Amino acid sequence: MDGGRAPRYDPARAHVQSPPVRRHRAPLRGNRSMAISPMTAGVAFVFGVFGILLGMWLKRKRKPGWPREWGITARPVFATHERAMHRLLTTTLPQHAVLAKLPLLRFCQSISPDQVPYWYDLLSPLYVSFAICSPNGRVLVAVDFEHESSSDSSAMKLKSAALQACRVRHVRCRANALPNAGEIMSWVGEVATPAQKAAAAEAARFEQAGAALAQTVRKRRAERQTQSQWQDSFFAPDSRFDDLLSTPANLDEPSAAPSSGSEQLSRS
Repeated sequence: MDGGRAPRYDPARAHVQSPPVRRHRAPLRGNRSMAISPMTAGVAFVFGVFGILLGMWLKRKRKPGWPREWGITARPVFATHERAMHRLLTTTLPQHAVLAKLPLLRFCQSISPDQVPYWYDLLSPLYVSFAICSPNGRVLVAVDFEHESSSDSSAMKLKSAALQACRVRHVRCRANALPNAGEIMSWVGEVATPAQKAAAAEAARFEQAGAALAQTVRKRRAERQTQSQWQDSFFAPDSRFDDLLSTPANLDEPSAAPSSGSEQLSRS
């Protein structure tokens, strides 16, 4: 192009074809890529984990069915030391009510209604061995047995703190050192009379005698059971030969006569 003029037509180059123009065609729907984006995979994974956790939670919350066989039996409420303590309390404090194995939730409650579930979950496993109550049902003293393993446990500390907040006296004693009548009367702010002291001492002696007798019976039963297990392992003479073994043979006595067959042979 010179001076803005249009190019001249050249018939020699008219037969030359221009190169074909390539056009981009859209891919068919059947060949569309099936790749999944990372975001979609992450969302599917989260929903899968949530479904598994929900199923496990529902399975754990499902209550067990009615039992087909009742594999349970009755057992005594009191142990030996608990029975002695209960008799001692009822004898020393006849005008008071003595309750055994009383849960804390029976005489402790939350001040705020909004915190009822919190205090229920915190105090529901706790109970006192004995509760000394007034005639109108108010708990005055809570009695617990102190063991070496539970003296400094968190449950005992929590129980003491809850009873102190409710203004209930908490007394702990050992099973091998029960209190006397004077100490028990001082718990409720009273003074023991001579008759009450004598009755409490008599009850304590009775319980000690009963405990000693029960221990002796258990020991004898254990020994008897041990002997019965081994009595078949020892050898003993047969009772059918008692007469033969007890009567010695007479050596001076002549021997028995020969049989008839031997006599015939000798005669012949």
